[in-house]
Amino acid sequence: MKKKTIPGLKIICLNRKASFNYFFHELIEAGLVLKGSEIKSIRSGKVNIADSYAIEKNGEIYLINSHISSYKEASYSNHNPTDERKLLLNKKEINKLAHSHAGAQGLMQLMT
Repeated sequence: MKKKTIPGLKIICLNRKASFNYFFHELIEAGLVLKGSEIKSIRSGKVNIADSYAIEKNGEIYLINSHISSYKEASYSNHNPTDERKLLLNKKEINKLAHSHAGAQGLMQLMT
C-alpha cells in the first residue's frame, strides 16, 4: 500500500534504520537551527542522520552526531559538518522529553 503524500511537502532525510531497530513510544516533530550553507547542502541531499540522537543540555535539546556535508560554493562562511544543532521545540515539549524518560532504562531519543 502506497503512503499518501502531501503536495508541496518533500522529505529530505529519513532514518529508516531507526524504525527497523527500535520501537517508537512517541513521535515529536521539531525544527532545526541551521546556517545558510547547511540549508543549501540539505536541499542538495547531502545530509545523514542515521546515527544521530538528541540530548538535553542547559534546558534545550540538541541533535548530536548528524552529518551535513560542506557546501562547495560557500567560501569563508562554511559550516562544520558535525556540529551540534539545536532543535526547535516548545518549552512544554522540552520538559516532557527531559523529565518523563529521565529515569527509564533503555529509552533514548532518536531522529527519524
